[in-house]
Amino acid sequence: METIEENKINDSPYEERECLCGCGKTFIPKRSDQYHLNKLHTNRAYNEGTRKNNLENERDIIKILRRNDRILKKYFETRKDEEVEQIHNIIQAEGFMSGFSIGAKVFNHETWYYTFNYRYSLYNKEGFTIIKIKLR
Repeated sequence: METIEENKINDSPYEERECLCGCGKTFIPKRSDQYHLNKLHTNRAYNEGTRKNNLENERDIIKILRRNDRILKKYFETRKDEEVEQIHNIIQAEGFMSGFSIGAKVFNHETWYYTFNYRYSLYNKEGFTIIKIKLR
């Protein structure tokens, strides 16, 4: 004897389709725009697909910011001064990317860029680009 639910599934005007979340399960949709087996599969498709792709860029940027912070920390802690100056090319050779910061402010016509724990400013001196590092 068929139950009411089995009867509904069998009477559906839509053909069986595969769930788009990647689970490999097939189902008979209740609506023409139903592409996932249920809400859990819809969430899975979003979290492991669309959202994951969007977050990959954010993760890459955060990695760069953390690396920049570690490099600034290394040079700042070697001298133990309130302000440390270093040739920019030396820091850049270690992987520092001055194009990535979490913010910038101008103080006395000097632009300071911020990382998580430090701030830095770039200026030219005798043909070299110098980076000035301070603790935030």
